[in-house]
Amino acid sequence: MKNISVLRRRTLAATALAVVVLLAMVLLSSCDMMSDDVQYAVVSENILSADGFYYTLYENRTAAITGYNDTAACVLTIPEKVDSYKVVEIGEGAFIQNENLRYVAISEGVRKISDNAFQRCKALVRVDLATTVQSLGRSAFDSCYALTEVNGTSGLVSVGDAAFYQCRLLSGFTLPEGLKSIGKEAFFGCEAIVTLTLPEKLEFIGELAYARCTRLSVVRLGGITAIPEGLFEKCIMLSDIVLPSAITSIGTRAFRGCETLRNLEIGKNVASIGESVFDDTPFITECKEEFLIVGDGILIYYGGEASDVTIPAGVKTIGEAFYANERLQFVTIGADVKTISAYAFGACPSLSRVTIEGSVETIAENAFSNCDVLRFISLPKSLKTIGDNAFKGCVRLSSIEYAGSANAFSKITIGKGNDYFKSAEVSCR
Repeated sequence: MKNISVLRRRTLAATALAVVVLLAMVLLSSCDMMSDDVQYAVVSENILSADGFYYTLYENRTAAITGYNDTAACVLTIPEKVDSYKVVEIGEGAFIQNENLRYVAISEGVRKISDNAFQRCKALVRVDLATTVQSLGRSAFDSCYALTEVNGTSGLVSVGDAAFYQCRLLSGFTLPEGLKSIGKEAFFGCEAIVTLTLPEKLEFIGELAYARCTRLSVVRLGGITAIPEGLFEKCIMLSDIVLPSAITSIGTRAFRGCETLRNLEIGKNVASIGESVFDDTPFITECKEEFLIVGDGILIYYGGEASDVTIPAGVKTIGEAFYANERLQFVTIGADVKTISAYAFGACPSLSRVTIEGSVETIAENAFSNCDVLRFISLPKSLKTIGDNAFKGCVRLSSIEYAGSANAFSKITIGKGNDYFKSAEVSCR
């Protein structure tokens, strides 16, 4: 009986150990299903597999393809496994500057195409992604000039910076509904793209992402809340666009050089517009309104010829409306205005007197720069900040009238490059 009891205990212990080992194996085998954010230690590098692929082996027994020994191959299929290890990644620079590669198929299980993986593969025409691919790294297909289509994009979550930079022939690329991020310059110079539909759940799109897409003519902006810097700069075929109500800001140069852009609907929720947003567009150059006010009270253009101008009621922000206006001599800024933006009155050669009433809080950088005959300016007690170089080059500025106390004036934050402003005589109430 004693031997039987011992045998039972040993059997139970062995069974428990087997269960632990089995669980460990299950957990280990499921590691490759974890997020791309998990970083595993490298076990070995530059291993050559039986089928000719170089790879890196990670501690979770998965692999990243880092090259191929047949550099003359024009057709390449990334396998599901190398030497029995699951392939989850194409490594950084794995096929960079391969001049023979024309077609690539990526098998299921690969989740990530790393930075520069296929950069400057100038003969590459087509790529078929696995539906498991979630991320494309920085410059992954940068300067693949012959690339026309990328299929199997349904699993993508992120497209990295400059991923398809200057892929001039790329027209076949569908942005999936699950896509959350498009990096800066991701599709810069993709001249064959005609239609763009951004996913409703897109969380981020970087600056210049679709700049110089010279055939782009149809744009649907999905659910984004901001248009970043230079997003559609020099998209010369973009003639009209409606901004969704969720848009609250438009970045610097967002539509600059859109030579056919005439019709643009800007919703009331847009509270800020950057510099040079509509430069060289018919939207501005053909505007017939005296005061073009868009969004939440943003004055972006003045088409009048008066030398003495009063800013209309309802204007909350003055954009670059008067930049380099040669006629303007006197301006009165009313009680509704809170912000005088960068370059709003910059380089106005005849501007000599500025009266600011009411609620202005910010005079941004270069707002009055190089107004070299400006002599007098009155400031409201609401003013909190004067940006860098706001009065740079205002060599004749001699008199400042401030609506508050001397103590309050001393608390205004004054940026660098405002020496002429600081040396002027200040009269406080």
